[in-house]
This record gives sequence, C-alpha cells and structure tokens, in this order.
Amino acid sequence: MLSLREYTRLMASNRSRLPEPANWPFFYGWMILFAGGLGTLMTAPGQTIGVSVFNDFLIDVLGISRVALSTAYMIGTTTSGLLLARAGRVLDRRGARVVGSAAAIGLGLSVLGMTQVDRASQGIALLTGGAVWPAFAAVTFGFFLLRFFGQGMLMLSSRNMILKWFDRRRGLVTALLGLSVTLGFSYSPRIFEALIQASSWRAAWTMIGLAVLGFAMFAAVFYRDNPRSVGLKPDGNVHVKADAPRTRFLPRWARNLRPIGASTGEDHSLEEARRTLIYWVLILVLTSSSAIGTAFTFHVVSVFETGGMSRTAAVSVFLPASVVSIAVKFVTSWASDYVPIRVFPVLQGLAIVFFLLTIALVGVPGSMLLLILGHGLMQGFLTVNANLAWPRLFGLAHLGAISGASMKWSVLGSAVGPYIYSVFFNLTGNYRLISLLLMIPCAVLTILAVKDHMKHRSDHRIDDQNAAADRP
Repeated sequence: MLSLREYTRLMASNRSRLPEPANWPFFYGWMILFAGGLGTLMTAPGQTIGVSVFNDFLIDVLGISRVALSTAYMIGTTTSGLLLARAGRVLDRRGARVVGSAAAIGLGLSVLGMTQVDRASQGIALLTGGAVWPAFAAVTFGFFLLRFFGQGMLMLSSRNMILKWFDRRRGLVTALLGLSVTLGFSYSPRIFEALIQASSWRAAWTMIGLAVLGFAMFAAVFYRDNPRSVGLKPDGNVHVKADAPRTRFLPRWARNLRPIGASTGEDHSLEEARRTLIYWVLILVLTSSSAIGTAFTFHVVSVFETGGMSRTAAVSVFLPASVVSIAVKFVTSWASDYVPIRVFPVLQGLAIVFFLLTIALVGVPGSMLLLILGHGLMQGFLTVNANLAWPRLFGLAHLGAISGASMKWSVLGSAVGPYIYSVFFNLTGNYRLISLLLMIPCAVLTILAVKDHMKHRSDHRIDDQNAAADRP
C-alpha cells in the first residue's frame, strides 16, 4: 500500500506528463468547461434532487417522521449555508483547484458515511440512551456534510472557475453548462433509483461515494482557477468578424443585434454590492426559487400522492421539465448579451408565482403538464440570475465572496422550504394552502424587481442625455 508521500509523488509525476494549459492544441478553457461541468454534476448526491430518492429509506431505518427528517435537512442545510460566505473568501484566496479537489473528497466521504447513518444513530443511542434524538442527530450531521461539500463548495468552485475562463463567450458557455447540468440532474433520480432497485439503498450510496472520490483525483489534475494564472487570456484568441458567414442565415433583426456592453462589470467588494438594490433583489429571487424548488423536489413523491399520482410519475417529472429548462436557459443565456441583465429577475419572479400556482392545482386535469412547464421556467431563468448576473454587475475580483454569500442565502432557502411545506402538509393534508400563501410575497418581490429595472433604465436615459448635451 502506498504511503501518503509516495501517492503525492505519483500524482505529481502524472501531472508533469500532461502538457501545460498554454500548450494544449485548443483553448484550455474548453477543458475547464468539461471539468467544471463534470464537477457540477458530481454534486448531485448533495443536491435535494439526489437526496430525495433516499428519503423514504432513511425514514424507515431511522424510525423518524417525515417532519423530523425535513427538520434535520433544514438544520443541516442551514448550518452549511452559514459557512458558505466565508468559504467563498477561501475560494478567492486558494483557487478552484485546491478547494474543488478538497470538496470532492469531502463529498465522497460524506456519501459513504450516509450508508452507516442508522448504525451511527444506534451507537449514539447505546452510549446516551434514547431512540429518536440519536437518529435525528446522526442524519442532521450527515445532511450538513452532504450540503456543505456538495451543493456548497464543489458547486461554488466548479461554477466560478468556468466563469473566470470566459468573457465574451460567457453566455454561450453558460448555456452549454446549463444543458449538461440540467439533463444530468434531471436524470440522476432515475440513476439513483436504478442503483437502489438493483441492490439496496446502502449499496447505491456506496457506489456513488466511490465515484465522487474518483472525481477528486480528476479535479486535482485538470482544475485551474483562472486563465491568467497559467499565462492565458479569457476566451483564448478570439477573432470576431463583423460579416461572419454564419450570420447570412439569420434574420436581419438578429444580424443587427449588438452586445449592450462588457460582459464583466466594474469590480465591487461584497460590502459595496450589499449597498445596492439589485443585489438584494437577486438574493431574494434566488432564495425564493431555491426554497420552493427544493420543497417541491424534496416532497415530490408526496406532492404527487396528494393528486392521486404514482411514485414513478413523481420521479419522472424532472426529465420533461428539463427540456423546458434547457430551452429557456439557451435563449436567456444568449439574450443576456443583448438584454439588460436586470430584466431576468423580473422574469424569474413571474415564473416562481406561476410554479406556485401549478403546485396548488396538482390533481386537476392537465396539472402534470402545468407542473412540468412551471418547474422548467423557474429553473431556466435561474442560470442567468445565479451565474451571469454577478460578474456582469459586480466584476470578478470578489466573485467568490459575492457568489458565496448568494449561495448562502439560496442554501438557507433550500433548508427552510421543505420544512415549511412539511408542516403545512401535516396541518392540511396537502400543499395547496402554503403554495397560495407564498404567492403573495413572491408577487411583491417581482414588483420590486420591476421597480429596480425601471429605475436603472431611467438613470441610463439621464446619463445619455447629459452625455449628448456635453458634446460640441
């Protein structure tokens, strides 16, 4: 068996055989897109969409209620979210290669640890007595680890790394990333369910954990934080021709479109960003989307049962919804280069209100189609607001701290959402009332997003008039 020193020497020798990023036959940013996209997909075991498949098995082996499990998920997720802003600052200092590799190791070990969560709770019970609270404590700690390393650090490092490697092509790259991630996440419940059916929930989590640990070695070799650290520039050598042949087949209005401005804004610190209205509009839109989307995903089987639908139908809803999401992501990612970025929080606010309405209508004729459409729209607008808006508005220098703070709020939303829905389910037997109640604050948030957008347009109009008046 290799010692730690020998293993480190072996990994270093393997890396030395690879050409430096500047010497690759193509722009290394495309390798970054592949590696970061794969890293994002590897967060699936720590995402709600991956955890939800195992919920019923955890309830059975731990002997706790659905509300208790939702509470454990809320506490574990909230605790992990509170650490993400500080973790984002670590990412700014240490880079995606170190943080991403460490996060993948942490996630892989956490998944393996979840295979023993019932046995861990039994061990705690033998030492301290009791039955319910040891199970609750064990699964809460397990959820904390899954969420911090999965949805938190591995997602944050992979996504920010990709954004730093592209500037002019950031919209296109985000669309490609959204395609792969949406398809991967929407299909992951089926893969996890197939692994469970082929063996057991414990064996399924073991195989998933080992796969994530294998990816950690891949990240250590291929992750690079930014192009300048290896002597490259964002986008590589881009040559833009005004009359490129590919534009001949576009309609005239599309050929005449021009980008509205630089895709990277002036650098702001986190403290400076917090003093702007658009920062809080984005934070609240993303948090609301996270809370409602996570609640639906976490309770998806139960939501469908209230409408008289099967577990199979519940698990399969994500794939067709991903088709809608992919289409929206492609259009919005492309449009973000030509449309003011402040438009997209408005659109996502409207999509959130519509999705809440579809959950309230579950069980009526056509509700399955409405759920697919609502979920796809809400998730589709998420890409621009969660990924492209931050560098466009606040630059790259403090991207880790700003996006880490944003992710903290989103994670907190994902923690509270399932709990609130489980409480109202216990009170009413369905998810209709809570969905209708949440439509009110989400509608108010959408109005605030419209107000911010209109104010920004007004400010730009005044600046343009002053600039015109100053011309001789």
